[in-house]
Amino acid sequence: MPHDAVIRIERKTRLALAGVLVLYCLSVIAIIHWGMPFVDAYYMSRPVDNVARSLVLSALLWVLSPFLPLGAYLCPYGLATARTGRYPPPGWKVFGSERIIVGRRAKVVGVIVCAFGAVTLAGFAAVVGYFCYVILIR
Repeated sequence: MPHDAVIRIERKTRLALAGVLVLYCLSVIAIIHWGMPFVDAYYMSRPVDNVARSLVLSALLWVLSPFLPLGAYLCPYGLATARTGRYPPPGWKVFGSERIIVGRRAKVVGVIVCAFGAVTLAGFAAVVGYFCYVILIR
């Protein structure tokens, strides 16, 4: 496969993604710094209040939301790497210049990436399910 089969992400797209990531990080910091102590104080004054529980669950979902698309992206990416025996797989978009790995090492990398994606999805589902149980039902 020629080296040109890998699609590079343009600089303006990388800058846009970096801006979105910075805004997300700022919102997480704001939720943790200002939101959670307020909800905790509110919850202490009213022990069984569904509004506070819903706010905590919403904040938790917002903080954990990047793990869902990350896991959904890594599973097929790892499968494509393992099937083609080439990392990065042909036709997939990559950031910057990555060294191309071929052969058995690429297949091992593909299996590891796919397993990490599956564990990320399972972990997201388990954590959200557990917190739904603790916050909303318990």
